[in-house]
Amino acid sequence: MEIYVIVPGFGAPNLAEKTRILVANLATLNATKPLEANIIMHVHAYDESAVPEHESITVHRGPGIVGQFLRPHLHCSPKPDYVMLLLDDVELMPNYRLDVAIDVTRTLGLDICSPCLTQDSPTYYAYMRTPMQSHNHEHEHVRLTSACELFCYLMPHHSFVKYMEHLREDANPYMWGMDLLLVKHFGLRVGMMSFACAKHWFMQASYGGSLGDTFKQFHDYLALYGETQASLATMPAVLKTVAI
Repeated sequence: MEIYVIVPGFGAPNLAEKTRILVANLATLNATKPLEANIIMHVHAYDESAVPEHESITVHRGPGIVGQFLRPHLHCSPKPDYVMLLLDDVELMPNYRLDVAIDVTRTLGLDICSPCLTQDSPTYYAYMRTPMQSHNHEHEHVRLTSACELFCYLMPHHSFVKYMEHLREDANPYMWGMDLLLVKHFGLRVGMMSFACAKHWFMQASYGGSLGDTFKQFHDYLALYGETQASLATMPAVLKTVAI
């Protein structure tokens, strides 16, 4: 079993912390992968920052933005069984197990399997954070959701291909808005594991002065599907909760 872990952007600012996160994530994935699995981590460094050396890490160096770094992997050969998209400022917590995530993906027929975020993680969407465990043993369930912010996506390869059909890496390189259309327009089945967490460390660390342009790209992207931020605001975040 081949698993591609793609880090679509790595570098300053916060380089020391991101380096620590990268090393920790690779250790977590290697320690919890299925026995027959082989992990290849593709790290896209957008500046001259040093990337930790490891036999599992392939470094791609050059300028670009997250969506632009993903495109080449659509045509990789041989095709991996699974693709994980993992941001450089997202740290997998000790309760995340790759073998469990793969089992959940298979059992529930998911196209995207994501951990929840820790309570202290910055995010625009409260549903991304882990539910309080005192409610209905939520930590033993998977929530099927209508959206899922991109922090850590695990996808079967065929689902990655389906997802990439909607990528507009030149018009919307930061990929804002794609997370809101996963189910309604992309036809993907998305699950969030309430019992597995990741911590998002930094908010808007790499946008520089382009944040206004990014919001315009976000609205223009939604318009391609006949949607606006307002039209999607009433969409229920959680569609169903499934016991595993």
